[in-house]
Amino acid sequence: MGAPVFPNVLASLPAGVLLNFTTMDTRIENAYSTQGNIEIEQRLGQKGTLSVAYHCVAAGTNNGCRPNPNYANNSQYRSAADSKYDGLHVSYQLRPVRWGSYRVSYAYSKSFNNVGENFFSSPINPFNIWQDYGRAASCGVQRGAAFVDGQGQHWLAKA
Repeated sequence: MGAPVFPNVLASLPAGVLLNFTTMDTRIENAYSTQGNIEIEQRLGQKGTLSVAYHCVAAGTNNGCRPNPNYANNSQYRSAADSKYDGLHVSYQLRPVRWGSYRVSYAYSKSFNNVGENFFSSPINPFNIWQDYGRAASCGVQRGAAFVDGQGQHWLAKA
């Protein structure tokens, strides 16, 4: 009703209609991250090894997309988002025989950010993205995970 026939466009917007578009901040910065890792490994007995590791990653000036409420939908890309990851990994490896071993591992991690990760997500307050800071959607509900694996060599192979 009143819309132009394709491929024609409206000569002007009707009163009260807001625009939809995407813009880039002219002061946008390259994203960066700072990473750290420490691991301790200790032999237990003649055939066992225990290792404990901590990993962290902090990323800043992620190119987050934040809507501008002055328009219907102006998703402005700018250097404003931050994220943080922390993980603890524990592993025990046992080599009961010369030709094989098995390992039991456990990982506990968490991630926080203020980056909109879902296509239709909007910030709580587009003027203060820190109100959105919280557990990252990519973390889901799983905080820890356990793994078991083993390996073996053919008994004729040289060790």
